[in-house]
Amino acid sequence: MKRFLAFLFMFCAFGVVLAYGNQPVITGVTIPNTSMKIGDVVTATISVQSDSATIYTLVDGSNIGGYDLGNLQKIDSTTYTATFTITEGGTDYAADEDIPVDLTLEDPGTGLTGSYTTSISQDSDPIDANRPAKPVVTGIADDNGSSHTDAITNDSTLYISGIGEANSTIEVFRDGASIGTTTADGSGNWTFDYTSTSLSDGSYVFSATATDAAGNVSDPSDPLTVLIDTQPPDPPGGRSPADGTYTNDASPTLSWTVPSDPGGSGVYEYRVQIDGPVTRNHYTTNTSYTPS
Repeated sequence: MKRFLAFLFMFCAFGVVLAYGNQPVITGVTIPNTSMKIGDVVTATISVQSDSATIYTLVDGSNIGGYDLGNLQKIDSTTYTATFTITEGGTDYAADEDIPVDLTLEDPGTGLTGSYTTSISQDSDPIDANRPAKPVVTGIADDNGSSHTDAITNDSTLYISGIGEANSTIEVFRDGASIGTTTADGSGNWTFDYTSTSLSDGSYVFSATATDAAGNVSDPSDPLTVLIDTQPPDPPGGRSPADGTYTNDASPTLSWTVPSDPGGSGVYEYRVQIDGPVTRNHYTTNTSYTPS
């Protein structure tokens, strides 16, 4: 009987030790007081009451601002760190906006847990998890010629304009290579001064990206193809009737062939000049004309 009671006492005592292990007590959570953008890995510092020799574990679902915490590391008996990554499409927070915390640590030896849900309140820790919309390259200046919106011009020194996220930094590219940056205004309008470069005749593809204040970069804009043509077309050929021809037809049909155009923009229209008592000019897009 004495042996049985002694065993029972030892068993009960052992059971008490298991029940009263270390329960994590979290006293604070901080993150750097700085701007955060997509892809940034942020280290959170977790302060606890002394855990002695215990090493706590992180309970699944723990997060800061909706971003999952991981990589829990013990620094010392009162300090742990964990990390989270700013993932695209996550929640944005303004610089002075409270960032919610939902953190639970567990003592793996006892299964006891401790939670912390006090928001982080700082003044310079915005989170921007969304890229700017891709900008639009809307046109050039001066867009001379038959149309002022077709990006075909005889101006070889250009201004390039567009629309992007308000106050974002716009980087402009020519044929895939960066040629500089400008800043969108509060309404998103921007203009890039490229007049210091004189472009040779030919086609150029311009595009742009927008970078917000946090450093997130948009997808590239749709391209705008610009044709620079500073050369006049050759004279029309194959003129009929031939030069020096006499006729008694008061309304002869005049015809010609399409000339080559070294600049590549093509012929927009022809001017037919008829000299006589009164000089007459007729403009046509056809390769023939019959005066009336």
